Amino acid sequence: MSNFRLESTNEVITSNSGIIIAGIILNSAEFKNHISAALGPQSKYAKNHFTNYEIIKCYIGLLCVGKTSYESIDIFKYDEAFKKSLELPTLPSKESLRQRLEKLPDSLNEVLQDFTAGFIKKYGELPTISGTNYVPVDFDVTPFDNSNSQKEGVSFTYKKFMGFAPMMTYIGATGYMLNNEFREGKAHSNCAGTNEYIRRTLELARKITTDQKLLLRFDSGNDSAINITEIIKFERAFYLIKRNLRNEKRDEYINLCLFASSINETIRKGKEQYFSDSSVFLAVKTEQGVEYVETRQVVRVTETLTDRNDQILLFPTYEIDVWYTNIEEKYNPKEIVDMYKDHATSEQFHSELKTDMDVERLPSGKFETNKIILSSAMVAFNILRLIGQEMINSGSANRKRKVKRLRIRKVIQDIMYMAGKFMIKYNSPTIIISKINRFFDAFCYLFKKLQPK
Repeated sequence: MSNFRLESTNEVITSNSGIIIAGIILNSAEFKNHISAALGPQSKYAKNHFTNYEIIKCYIGLLCVGKTSYESIDIFKYDEAFKKSLELPTLPSKESLRQRLEKLPDSLNEVLQDFTAGFIKKYGELPTISGTNYVPVDFDVTPFDNSNSQKEGVSFTYKKFMGFAPMMTYIGATGYMLNNEFREGKAHSNCAGTNEYIRRTLELARKITTDQKLLLRFDSGNDSAINITEIIKFERAFYLIKRNLRNEKRDEYINLCLFASSINETIRKGKEQYFSDSSVFLAVKTEQGVEYVETRQVVRVTETLTDRNDQILLFPTYEIDVWYTNIEEKYNPKEIVDMYKDHATSEQFHSELKTDMDVERLPSGKFETNKIILSSAMVAFNILRLIGQEMINSGSANRKRKVKRLRIRKVIQDIMYMAGKFMIKYNSPTIIISKINRFFDAFCYLFKKLQPK
């Protein structure tokens, strides 16, 4: 039989103390000015006592604690710490939250993108690719599973389920989300408007860093000469696009590498990699006719003569990978291929958004509203990413080994869900956190560093 006794208390105890960290950013003049300038300081629905700024701030607050549904707002109905952290006297009902989000204009997406660029510039650290001075900018599509729903824009994706297929872009090796484009599930990776999205993303990247070299990395879904012509319009912008060989003959690539290659690498006995590069011209259709753009073509051929058990194969097998790039000539083909390897890390960033933050099965039935929700999730994602990076910088992350970043799930569990006691002390809202909490020092470090000067 348990020796514990159960008692109740009128003291306000919260399990989401970390929201005060997110609140510092969401209550900042920068965020308020961005939203108010686009939507107006006061909503035309003034009778509801909530401005558009307060509505979007409230929803981003929910996203920061891993909640996406409108109904989640009811969890915090009597949570004074949550309301005070977001500087709200009260919270909207789930019905009001849904209705007000659905009435927000599409222009809010661009406003949130601009705020994100300024946020990353102010707080974010952007490590370059190891051994280079390139800041990585990764583009990738990740399908959202919204099966068994009648939401606007839901259609069959290339992952063979019903959902959406948004394009995501991350900057820096630690994975701050720079931009996104919400798309229907049937949209191709390189659908109409992709080159405009690339241009907009580069403009945002240049707001963050004007002097550094950017390396835009794409998988084979964006193998298009039109994308290349868009990128080369920007100074110090480089691209690395994996080729889609489609129905091309492979023999010429094999011969090029095996007989003309000056670089090779032994993977194991009976397995070799060969690298080569050359200059090629790509045709681009324009209104004036067909133009040609010169690019560097990097080829890697992996030749396998034996299996892992050292058994000789009857016929050798060849794996062929080809990239287009304009990376400087001082980098050889093998070094360029190594630069591309970390592009796969963006899949982990997708997982953090969809799984850790639960931003996959979107709550609205309206396409334009879900677009705003995804842009709001981008703000919350970067706030959580910043908290994770500052935990590492504080030296209080309690990691057994050195890491470059913390997963969003880890940030939500350790910081956002930190228990605390809420009270009004000296006329100021106060959170009291136990010193025995192993992340107490990291929490204090974050709170002091993010306070407005």
